[in-house]
Amino acid sequence: EGPVNAVSPNPVTNRDFTSALAKNIDASMIEGMGYENLQQLLERMPSTGAGTFSTRNNSQDSTANGAAAVSLRGMGPDATLVLINGRRVAISAFAESITNSFVDINAIPVSAIERIDILKDGASAIYGSDAVAGVVNVILKNDFDGVELSAGYGGTTGPSYDETNASMLWGTSSEKAHATVIVDYFNNSRLASSEMGRFGTANQEPYGGMDFRSSRGYPGYFYVDGVKTIDPDCPPENATASGSCLFDYGPYGLTIPAAERVGMIGQFDYTFNNDITAFMEFAVQHNTSEAGGAATPLDEDAGLTVPGTHPNNPFGQDIDIGRYRPVDAGARRWDIESDTLRIVAGLRGEIGGYEWEASAQKGRSKSEQSGDQSQGWVRVDWLQEQIDLGNYNPFGGVTNPQSVIDQITTSLVRRGESRMTSYDAHITGEAFDFGNDVVMMAAGVEYREEEVSDVPDIQFQRGLIFGTESVSAQAERDQYAVYLELSIPLADQLELQVAGRYDHYSDFGSTTNPKIALRWAPSDDITLRASWAQGFRAPSLAQIGLGPSQKSVFFVDRYRCQSTGLDCESLDYNIEFAGNPDLEAEESESWNIGAIWAPMQEFGVSVDVWSITQDNKIDEQQF
Repeated sequence: EGPVNAVSPNPVTNRDFTSALAKNIDASMIEGMGYENLQQLLERMPSTGAGTFSTRNNSQDSTANGAAAVSLRGMGPDATLVLINGRRVAISAFAESITNSFVDINAIPVSAIERIDILKDGASAIYGSDAVAGVVNVILKNDFDGVELSAGYGGTTGPSYDETNASMLWGTSSEKAHATVIVDYFNNSRLASSEMGRFGTANQEPYGGMDFRSSRGYPGYFYVDGVKTIDPDCPPENATASGSCLFDYGPYGLTIPAAERVGMIGQFDYTFNNDITAFMEFAVQHNTSEAGGAATPLDEDAGLTVPGTHPNNPFGQDIDIGRYRPVDAGARRWDIESDTLRIVAGLRGEIGGYEWEASAQKGRSKSEQSGDQSQGWVRVDWLQEQIDLGNYNPFGGVTNPQSVIDQITTSLVRRGESRMTSYDAHITGEAFDFGNDVVMMAAGVEYREEEVSDVPDIQFQRGLIFGTESVSAQAERDQYAVYLELSIPLADQLELQVAGRYDHYSDFGSTTNPKIALRWAPSDDITLRASWAQGFRAPSLAQIGLGPSQKSVFFVDRYRCQSTGLDCESLDYNIEFAGNPDLEAEESESWNIGAIWAPMQEFGVSVDVWSITQDNKIDEQQF
């Protein structure tokens, strides 16, 4: 998505002439807010707060641990298009909540941002897929001369937590050339859930909430002659009426895992004697983080048994293990590394009064999650082997010897990669005379190839690592588009925008989306605006290419409860599902009417009424 020189008196993004809704956050505002994390900044803005998320306290395989995304209008990250310098970027290698692809805004250092342009309006007619709720366009610093250094440190006590950041901005310029390089560093320490008091427990009933303790207990329950039988040593306060022994997994999580990010961004341009400018951008980022959860949760599907000859078997006969958690093996931990790379190169110039630009882009996001034998990853076949040998004792919530724990734990790794290649060309200028004024025009063509892969450890695929979500995905697509935008002056201070875009995707077909917007400024203080648009969101590659996957969900199994009278409380279950290669695009229709009163440059009040309706919404279907 290449940028276009704006001709509107009040542009929001470089391509949207008469935006209906505008919000700009410049570098001075960002500095004044004091945030060193883009997610923390955006989640405090009214338009982007609802739905903006960070996964850094998530301990599951079902999401992109350590990443963050932005959401406009509370519609979710998958309905918000994120651009850097007006161009799309590669999505996160791991999807959020298994199937929702998004751009990881943690890969954009705050120190590199010149401004953030937020278009709070459906914009598929201009930008294509994902712009259902609007666009967040991050403009990076450029055209800087000199050196700027900054550093910061902050911390808390009780609980102890600290953050460190540093950045360097260097730039040089001449009559024909500019160069800007930004180096950024960020580090934060770990804040464990066990340090969070009442907020670190899964049982919120004492505080007016719900009890989400896990039925996969320590000790657990068994099936003796087919009858569900709780471990005799289950503490009474943990025992349920249906015979489960609840476990509080809350203190084992990480409220803020330790993380470190280091990145470099460079922007360069050179103008030749024929006034054609060559430009290049590159960005590299390396992030490390961690994720943590309680010990491996096991249930009936693990198929574990205990022979009657086991020296610790209190029942004296062969039994089946129901739900149990080997807490003595330790809490599960992931080490996470993510690398992003982005390169843009192109030419821009002017011909016959028209400004033009053509560019090519390569982007990649690569992530790896790994855990070693000391990080709590239990293999159920090795656990069964040690139980059969009489070495591992699953009764009474005892702590087994470390030599035995070493025999049931393993190392594993999950790898994901997202790639994007794109080409675009566009032209802007005067289309034709219209009365005493002129109609401005922007037109362009685009081509994009995307692919994503998410490969879990083979031990996950064989079902040997139990109770943790297993995610796999593999998909690719290519897409081309053409668009046209006209800015038509109807009268003094009254402007009409008409835009349309045609997209063709290799997997689900074609879509055409229009947009109409009006902007009227009856005085210097007041601006009225209105817009109507259609939009779409292409199915994410994760939704199309998702292989057989699992996630853990709390619910009441009403069928089991009605038929057996057991497990009638809300318990955690593993849900299995897969993607659908036949998905079609989501469709949307939006409108908005608003007004701005700005009596001075430093002060303004805006009121807007807006509506976004989505059809053909993609969601999970459970049977």
